[in-house]
This record gives sequence, structure tokens and C-alpha cells, in this order.
Amino acid sequence: MATSPNFPRKLIYLLMLAPLLGAVAFSQGLLNRQRGQLNVSYMEPIQNAPPLMRFASETLGGFRGVLSTVLWMRINQMQMDGKYFEMMQLSDWITKLQPHTPRVWTDRAWNLAYNISVKEKNPRERWKWVNAGISLLRDEAIQYNPHEPELYWELAWIFQHKMGQDMDVGHRRYKNQWINLMTDVLWPSLEDCLASDAHPDFESFIHPPQDDSEKSEEIRKRVHRLTREFKMDPRKMQQIDRELGTAMIPDLDGKMHPKYVGLEWRLPETHAIYWSWVGVQKCHHNTPRIDLVRKLRRLLFQSMLINYKRGRLVVDQYVPDWKERYRDGSNWVMYPRLESVEIVEKAYQTQLAWINAALASQNQDDEEVVRRMEELDLKLSEMAKRPQKVTDATLRTFENAHHNFYRKAVTDLYMHNRMAEANYYFNMLCKKYPEKMMLYIGFDKHTSTMDLDTFVTDRLLEDTKTGSRGQTLALLENLIVRAYISFSHGEDDSAKGGIRIAQRTHESYNRRKVGTEDDRVLLPSFLHIHDTALNRCLQMLTNADPLGGGPIKAANLRRRLGLEEGKEVKTNSLPKLINPFEEGEKKKNVTPGAGN
Repeated sequence: MATSPNFPRKLIYLLMLAPLLGAVAFSQGLLNRQRGQLNVSYMEPIQNAPPLMRFASETLGGFRGVLSTVLWMRINQMQMDGKYFEMMQLSDWITKLQPHTPRVWTDRAWNLAYNISVKEKNPRERWKWVNAGISLLRDEAIQYNPHEPELYWELAWIFQHKMGQDMDVGHRRYKNQWINLMTDVLWPSLEDCLASDAHPDFESFIHPPQDDSEKSEEIRKRVHRLTREFKMDPRKMQQIDRELGTAMIPDLDGKMHPKYVGLEWRLPETHAIYWSWVGVQKCHHNTPRIDLVRKLRRLLFQSMLINYKRGRLVVDQYVPDWKERYRDGSNWVMYPRLESVEIVEKAYQTQLAWINAALASQNQDDEEVVRRMEELDLKLSEMAKRPQKVTDATLRTFENAHHNFYRKAVTDLYMHNRMAEANYYFNMLCKKYPEKMMLYIGFDKHTSTMDLDTFVTDRLLEDTKTGSRGQTLALLENLIVRAYISFSHGEDDSAKGGIRIAQRTHESYNRRKVGTEDDRVLLPSFLHIHDTALNRCLQMLTNADPLGGGPIKAANLRRRLGLEEGKEVKTNSLPKLINPFEEGEKKKNVTPGAGN
């Protein structure tokens, strides 16, 4: 059999191929190590991926980039044309071609949660798309890229912004769906949830019982659902709950005592805290993406601030069918979690301390550079300006935010009758920012002190300075009605705080008008305004739709206040249960108006 004339050449090619492949294998290993050290891309094999994704990532090699570029160009054109539904299939292909590219996942999740969801008119249908965006990041993207901070940020942002804020008309539907999901996962029943003050039993999730009883089997099912469906670690949840849910509460003498308040795990903002915290822990070593890690820390802090502003769910158990109404979202209200004020304050103090330390460190570095340049006899003007991580403007921005936080915290605590804490943080405000407090009327610059009542009521009186007497009366009556609505929910401190701020505002208004040309428009006595507002509140509840529980709330309100059914309210003093003023507290002089 004749030998092919090309055989010698083929043999030479084969002999050359072996050392070339060896050289490629050697250089590829070196390149992979360098890529890992520089964190250019992740080289870990994809775990638990679908066969198509493994096939694409392991066989297409460098051609994946070419194909992905073509798909990206097509997706960009579709996005400009508003063809979001059509984009999803192409985005799915890109995630299979480039599973380690974070932007692929974040763009796809954003389209699901934001662009496609708003195309639906029905909030129920919108929720499916929002939940799909969450699931994509949580169940796939983070599993394939566990050290990529951008993915954790995007997931936490959807929880905080899309679900937590009220920018979307379906935001209450999103919250309600999530509240129901978490209630079913974290507690055996709604009654158990409320009985535990919404504190999950983390120990039962970490160490579930192993016996064959019905109760133990039910716990194991909930553990499985929490860890497999929602990808949450109960150990991490417990750690976050302890670290961020334990506050130092001041007593009447200003001494701080620790108090566990926990986090409200039914609300989306708490899950923004969870995924931000987990992302920081997983990605803090990711030096090339340290800016994204810092961004993740900021999101964690913002979520904690929101948790203080509206981090407590209150359920009205006095209405009929209250459980069903809880499930459909018509029987829960978000209140401030005021115990979290100290937790947010601690975060502010830590952030300000870090900024001051960074500025001091940068200044020291600058001095060393100057000294080094002088030794070389070079002019500083020949140097390029060194970039700064933080500046004095950064410090001022955070100080302004801290000052505004103090103002709101003091007002909120005052209006919820938490006077010891209100006084404590008001003293902190006066001591830390005396130059800002000097702008308030009544601040003593020599002692850096001010009357708390004056500070809070002046904020309300700003709305009445240019308003008429009628507008001021309406404001006071609305404050009192709100107080009694809170009282009907069992929120006694909020009710007392509302009465307190209404009475102090009434006193301040009359004190400002007495002896002036406006003397003739003084307000009626506070008890007269109080009785008018309480009668309006009772009448409003009595005439409300019975299905909403209004008449039952009115009857319960009368029962708690000791008022007879059907009779008009006429009091000689504030009802004891809702009187915010302790026995013996010094009363301020009130000038009665013409309406007595």
C-alpha cells in the first residue's frame, strides 16, 4: 500500500503538536493563577449548573465572547425599542454563555423587576415579575458568583426600593405577599407570630428536632423551605438579629441599658439588611471591587435607617375576620421601630469616626509626600493632585445627615411619649451641633441647651405661622383623632405622644398670640378642642363600614375610656389612660381663648 505523500508532513505536525499543547497547558495554568490573584474573573467551575450552561462554558471557549457581543448588541437595540419581553430570551442565553459576568444577571433582573413588571396592570401579575427578578439573583446569580458585591447590592436594592418604597402602585401588594410568605415560613401560625412579638425562634431552625412528631416534622419543613427556597441561613439571621437588633435605651437619668428589640423579618427592608450584610461578609476581600463593597455598606446603613422609620408591623385584632384581613393586606400598619434609634445612631457614629480617621490618615500621607518631595528639591506644583477617598465635603454631608436624623428622632420619640429617650437624644443634638442649633429660637448658646417642648412644637408651628386660626384648629383636631385611632389599636404610647404634642402646640400658639393684635383669635381651651376631636373620632368610627370594623373599634374605644354608648363626650380633664402628663408634672399656664 502506497504511503501518502503528505504523511511525513502530518507526522511532523503531530510531533510539533505535543510540545505546543504542553506549553499551552503550562501557560494556561500560569494565566489562570494570575487571573485569580488579580480577580479579573472567577475560575471556579460552575457548580450545580444546567447541562446547557456547562456545555456552553466548557466547549465554546473564546467564541463565547464573540457570540455574547453579538447578543449584547441585539439586546441594547431591543431595550431602546422598549421590547423588554423579547429581551428576556436573549438575556437567558447570555447568562448561559457568561455566567460569571455580573452585569448580565443584574440587567436581566432589573428588566424583570422594573421594566416588565410595570407593563402589567394587575398588581398580582406584577408581583410575579418582581419575584422572578429576586429569584434570578438569589437562586442563580449569587450561587454562581458568591463573591460578587454587585449582585448582592442589586438584590438588596429590589427589596429596599421596589418592594419597600411606595414608588410603584403595587408596592402594598408586594409587601403583603412577602409578609405572608415570611409569616408562613418563620412561624407555625399567625397567632404564634404575634405571641412572640414577631421574633422568630432561630434555635429551632438551627437545631431542628429530629423526632417523628407532627410538630417536629412541621419545623423541619419550614427549615427546608427557608434554606432551599429562600436561600437564607438561620445562623446568619440570628447573628444579624442580635447585632443589629440590640439597642442601648436611656432611662430617666440618662443611663444606657441594653434591650433586645430584634428585626422585623416580615418586612422587605430587613431582607435588604440581610443580603447587604451577607454580601459584605462574602466580598470584603474582593479588593478590585472594594468600591462596590462600600456601596453595599451604604445600602445596609440606609436599610437600617428605614427599619427605624417604619420597621414595626401593627395588627388590629379588634376588627372582625382580622386574620383574613391580615392575609389580604387590609389589617396591618407600619409604625416606627423607635428602639432602633440607638442602633442607627451607632452606625452614624461609626461612619463619622471612619471618615475622620480617613481624613487624618490622608493628611498624614500628604505631609510625608511633601517631605519626600522637598528632600528631592522638587516643587510641589510639579506634582499631580493626589486623589482623595474622602474629603471635607464628605464629612459635612454626613454631619448634616446626622443632624437631621437627630431632629427627626427627637420629634418621633416625643410624639410617641418616650420622653426619657427624647430628652437624651435632644441633649446629644444640642451638644454635638450647637452651631446648627443656634439657628433655633430659644437656644441658649452659653449652656448649649434648649427647651424640648419648644423645639418640637416649633416644628409644628412653622405650618401654622402663615395659616389661619381655622387651619391651626384643624391641625390640632387631626393630631387628637390620630392619637385616639392609635389608642384603639393598642398603641398607647403613640396616643399619649399625640395628645402631648397637640397640647404643647396649643399652648405655644396662644402664648405667641396673647397681648398682640391677634389676641381676638386665640384658640379655645384645649379640653374643648379635645372633646370636639374625640366626638368626631367616635362618630367617624361608628359610621364607618361595619366590614372594616369601625363600630367595633368605636365600642372598644368607649369601653377603654369608660364612656357610655351613644352619649356625647364632655370631659373636665383628659382621660387618665391617655393623659401623657405624669402626676405632679408642672402644668404650664394656658391662656383660654374666646371659644370657651
